[in-house]
Amino acid sequence: MKKLLTLLTVLLLSHLSNAQTSEKKFVIYFATDSDVLDETSRLRLDSIENLVKNVGHYSIFLYAHTDEAGSIPYNEALSKKREVATSNYLQQKGIRANSMTSSSFGEKRPVLKEEGVESIQENRRVEILLRYKNFQSGKEILETGRADDKQIIRLTDAGAQEIQGEKGIQLLIPANAFMKASGDFVSNESVQIELEEFPGFGEAVQHGLGTLSNGRLLESGGMFYIGATAGGETLRLREGMEIAVQLPSQNIQSGMTVFYGERNEQGVVDWTNSGQAFKATDTSTVVKLPLPGFADELLGMRKPLPEVNDYTPEACMLKIPKRPNMPHLPRKPSPPVEPQRPEHIKEGLFAIFNEEWREWYKDHTAYLEDIKRYNKRMEQYAHRIEIYHKQMEDYRSDSLVYARERETFNESLNKAIVEREELFESLSAWLEVAHWNNGLQRISRLMRDSVYYSSHLSNDIRTQALLMPSHTYSDKTKRLRQEIDALTYLKKCDEKEALNISDRNRVFQFQTFYYKNRNGRLLGSTFIPKVNRCYVKDGSVPNPALERLEAMEAVIAGKKSELGIFNRSDLPSLYTTRINNMGYINCDRFNTTPQRLMAVVRVKGVQRGDQVFVCVHRLKSVLPLYAGENGIAVTELPIGEKVTLVSIGAKDGRAVMDIRKFSVGREISTLELAPEIVHLDQIKSTLASL
Repeated sequence: MKKLLTLLTVLLLSHLSNAQTSEKKFVIYFATDSDVLDETSRLRLDSIENLVKNVGHYSIFLYAHTDEAGSIPYNEALSKKREVATSNYLQQKGIRANSMTSSSFGEKRPVLKEEGVESIQENRRVEILLRYKNFQSGKEILETGRADDKQIIRLTDAGAQEIQGEKGIQLLIPANAFMKASGDFVSNESVQIELEEFPGFGEAVQHGLGTLSNGRLLESGGMFYIGATAGGETLRLREGMEIAVQLPSQNIQSGMTVFYGERNEQGVVDWTNSGQAFKATDTSTVVKLPLPGFADELLGMRKPLPEVNDYTPEACMLKIPKRPNMPHLPRKPSPPVEPQRPEHIKEGLFAIFNEEWREWYKDHTAYLEDIKRYNKRMEQYAHRIEIYHKQMEDYRSDSLVYARERETFNESLNKAIVEREELFESLSAWLEVAHWNNGLQRISRLMRDSVYYSSHLSNDIRTQALLMPSHTYSDKTKRLRQEIDALTYLKKCDEKEALNISDRNRVFQFQTFYYKNRNGRLLGSTFIPKVNRCYVKDGSVPNPALERLEAMEAVIAGKKSELGIFNRSDLPSLYTTRINNMGYINCDRFNTTPQRLMAVVRVKGVQRGDQVFVCVHRLKSVLPLYAGENGIAVTELPIGEKVTLVSIGAKDGRAVMDIRKFSVGREISTLELAPEIVHLDQIKSTLASL
């Protein structure tokens, strides 16, 4: 027994040695000849329970003792009773039995050997040593709760067997299905199946299961994990063997296929499409009934179209006045330097035999030639000075003309920009109202035709609105946006002296582009009509129209329930398929939301090691986010979808969490994380409620 306890202790310590660990000691005392926990002892044990709720993996060691009163066998039995009483109380408080190691020593290890009442009291004790792992990352926190979801099912027969998971999945295991890595056959009766089911967002986040395949968003119909072992050795399916799967789901869609998953470096599962189909089977029928009252109410929310001013694009083509160039002052020639004649040498016949005199004579001859050239350059200089003064007179005159032209141009330019910005706002407002009305009309028509029963009015109206056919005003708005861009950069060209280096380079690049294309092709940007103004105030706060839509959603849901009309996603349905591999399995299809209906979401404050997921409710999708530069994570989400962001991390060894619920708007959304310290039970309950 002692050898077994020693082995367990070594194993537990080795498990904790790979991470930062801490330990705390507690002591509880007992009355004479008693194994009953008093109030003080129970409070001290309760503090252990509260502590382990906030830590990772932990191990508890119990050491029970007695005083020296009584016989040795009696004291050993009494210490065992105290050990059992302490262990049972901790288990009642939720402490796992497999995390505790107990030992009883009777009177063999007294803490005090002196005689007296106090020393005897100190020896009647149970010492409790708690060793626990401090959390270092969100991944470690999520891993602590994963073991609770694992189901171990032992096959009881060598033939084919059907097993059912706790959350509804059904698997048909064929006979002689498994083999070892060496290729040796394994009979089913010695196989142990490991099964984990992930039907909801909470299980997906807990196990790090995103719904991405090579960066593409997936819509999930359900996920699970299946593995097989025999004698502690991992098994795989034999070639040609397949496991039949019936997967319950509340997201029945067409085009679902089998995806196999592998964990990446961040501990999140990424998926690969096998191309094998999941067949969807509805087990209920849908009764279609018209909803004319709701259709009329939607039509009553239409808005009157605003007036739009006339538009003349030709007025945009402005010619930039040319700045006159200031002439350069000619440079005056410098006279040559005359060489100095040696005074100590007399001029005469014999002077030519003096080396110094000959050198001077040579330099003097060259000097006379330089004087001739200098006089000629001075004549040219005088002529250039005359031309320069004439050019300066022209420059002063041209500068006055340029100043008048520049003033006129600036007035025209500023006027053109203001006019086009006002007209752009007018056209945009017209388009927003037209799109809004179009969405209301489309959904209203579907309601009258008895084919619309979705409760996501806000999202569906926005989507239908953006499907509005191109209108003349759309083309004019695009052209206006292009002209505003062109005129704005044209204005910057004149102000480039006041710009910094990067802006100046940008202006120069545009100036070159503008002159090459000024006969009609102007710089512009793609215009995507916004519908925000009709249903969102200040980008985030709902206006009365959106509040009415949300109220209608609740009424429609109640009316549908009353009439027996059910959402397709609420029907008891199944996906069926056959798999030829084990591991992480996902029933998925690629999301087909067009890029123009996707919006950027930025999340600030993401730390390294945090586990951040965005749950898209209608699509049953889970997107993992990773910290980028400066702790910012960026992703794209379908516009209008209701989502929940969950962030789990570690701070000072404790678990921290932040959760946000919001609807994706058209504009870029920025969220700032503010995680708070939480208990592991809080994380578990929060994930279960997703």
